[in-house]
Amino acid sequence: MENQIKEFIKYLKQENEAMDKLAEMGNEKTHLILKNKIEELNQLILDEAGIIKDLQQLEDRRYALHQELAVSWEQDMEDLAAKQVLIRVKKETPELYDEFRVQIDHLDYNLTRLKAINSHNNELLEQSLDFLAYMEKLLYGDKAGVYSDNGDYTDTKSNKPNKHLLDKKI
Repeated sequence: MENQIKEFIKYLKQENEAMDKLAEMGNEKTHLILKNKIEELNQLILDEAGIIKDLQQLEDRRYALHQELAVSWEQDMEDLAAKQVLIRVKKETPELYDEFRVQIDHLDYNLTRLKAINSHNNELLEQSLDFLAYMEKLLYGDKAGVYSDNGDYTDTKSNKPNKHLLDKKI
């Protein structure tokens, strides 16, 4: 049992390290979004995908170990949340309890932090997209139009030619 708990702690620690990296990358993404550095942002997202893949593998191993603990403690997996695991660890391997609790608390902190960073970055991206849509409306107009026989762009409702700074072909 003690070896399983040690291995569980090891996986939690590795997951926390990966999440710490993701949080750093998330903060870096914020700066890249604000500075409009698209190529660097794209590369960072690709790097982030590798860490997420590694994190998924760690989570799969930790989950399998969690299942083993549930079986050995004769409990349903759904009933064996982190709080219950902490109680069992404190009772059965008290020497590992403090380290286990630190990793669980850090995991909770990381999940909350990553959720906040991702939410903030998504808001920034939405604002950027809204700005681009606004600029496009300013440049091209907000209404659909057609071209007349001589190639002038006209509004479908007023049939008056519109003047645009830029023209685009579709």
